Amino acid sequence: MSGDWQEGGFEFECIDWDPAKDHANKIKHGITFEEAAEVFLSRHFTQYQDWHGEHRFGVLGLFRGTVIFVACAETAFSLRIISARKAAPSEKRRYGALVHQGP
Repeated sequence: MSGDWQEGGFEFECIDWDPAKDHANKIKHGITFEEAAEVFLSRHFTQYQDWHGEHRFGVLGLFRGTVIFVACAETAFSLRIISARKAAPSEKRRYGALVHQGP
């Protein structure tokens, strides 16, 4: 089940990731997790998502002028990036609608 999109939405001390997943993500999607972490520095939107019983969040934000989707999970002390990719056309439209609806 997915919730509504919310602007921002995380309080964390650091962002981390699995180096092997980062390498695989770079090969598959052309985006490193370090690059994906940049979405948290500007306006972004989060949505709670329950994937097979695991609590995760989808994040839509900009990276170098391109809308990207970042899957992540909160741990006790960090935000863990699980995957990152260019947003699908429907996600780009959703991001545009969220940005234009205002605070």
